Amino acid sequence: MAHVDAQNEEAQVALEVVLADGPQYDTFEGPEKLLEVWFGPMDDEQIDGTTKSGLRTVARAVWDEMLSLVKCQVLNVISNEHFDAYLLSESSMFVWNGRLILKTCGTTTLLKAVPMLVKVANGVGLDLITQLFYSRKRFLFPEKQIVPHGSFSHEVQYLDELFDNGSAYVMGKLNDEHWYLYMTEPPAPSITRKTSTPLPSDKTLEVLMGDLHPSAVKPFFKTSGFSAKEASKAAGIAEIFPDAIIDDFAFDPCGYSCNAIIGKHYFTIHVTPQESCSFASFETNVVLGDYNELLRKVAAIFKPGTLSATLFSNEPVDSMFHSTNQFDLEGYTKTEKIFYQFPIYNLLFVAQKETTRSLRKSSTACAEVPVVAQSPRPSTSVTSALLASSS
Repeated sequence: MAHVDAQNEEAQVALEVVLADGPQYDTFEGPEKLLEVWFGPMDDEQIDGTTKSGLRTVARAVWDEMLSLVKCQVLNVISNEHFDAYLLSESSMFVWNGRLILKTCGTTTLLKAVPMLVKVANGVGLDLITQLFYSRKRFLFPEKQIVPHGSFSHEVQYLDELFDNGSAYVMGKLNDEHWYLYMTEPPAPSITRKTSTPLPSDKTLEVLMGDLHPSAVKPFFKTSGFSAKEASKAAGIAEIFPDAIIDDFAFDPCGYSCNAIIGKHYFTIHVTPQESCSFASFETNVVLGDYNELLRKVAAIFKPGTLSATLFSNEPVDSMFHSTNQFDLEGYTKTEKIFYQFPIYNLLFVAQKETTRSLRKSSTACAEVPVVAQSPRPSTSVTSALLASSS
């Protein structure tokens, strides 16, 4: 049974302050910065185990202090025996015993949290980073970002000053939709794991959608008269995983966020409905054999003009053709299909555009400073394969 920490007046006041200092209504940066860090050494069963330890023993005040560096606030928290899901003024944070995910939008300074996060983890006996991932799609308004997020080159430089085993990648066309990734190389399994048993299945799907259809975003404006729960039902979000426990929030005058708990797994959705910068993201670690049905559900809710999906998986891939086919969407044309094979994880990136009608507007995204170089210590064990761009 999930525990809900009810929203309070202090959180609402803090949100008003954050929004007052945030970007203008018609130029909000919906695409999120996403950080995921795994700590150790810790048994696989202990990372999301039912006995609280490690990061889940950290006091709420400590997380509040860390998030203040990012320039966001906690709106609400729901928990079960496996993890805690924090709904933020700018997106979400998820905390397990040995893992943390932080996802923030707008002009937040997410990477400013990394040094404190490492210090906090060390304080609860987690003195080893087994894997770190930082990713995002290209910004719509990069000129509005705050250091170190002015460009991916700046972000890579910042992370390289903290870690000496990181590598940087770009998926997709630099003059069109693309997605950035920075990740550290994992230490030897003998250092990070206390057992030699096979790794449990781990998959993370992220779907990033732009140019949302006007009819799809109506529930996410206050003028619709919907509460957060009503917006979840009207849009169809409540039916994605009917058994999920959903913590949702409707922003004023517009915008929507939710976290959901499904046993050991989560999903999270964030919506920027303004026509000039419409965007929605969906992310989940629910392990499925095929993600076609789930992707169709999500696309049907938001009716995006552009869509990119990334799938991280530690399961072996028998066929890259089959892997990309699980992202088939009727009425869409694949413009990019990219597959990377890393030491532990495989990464699939697929970008698509709606073909049943012309895009409602051209992209207003500004160019970022190009990446001059990747990490000074790129992985020599990484191979990549660029698949045919036609669907």
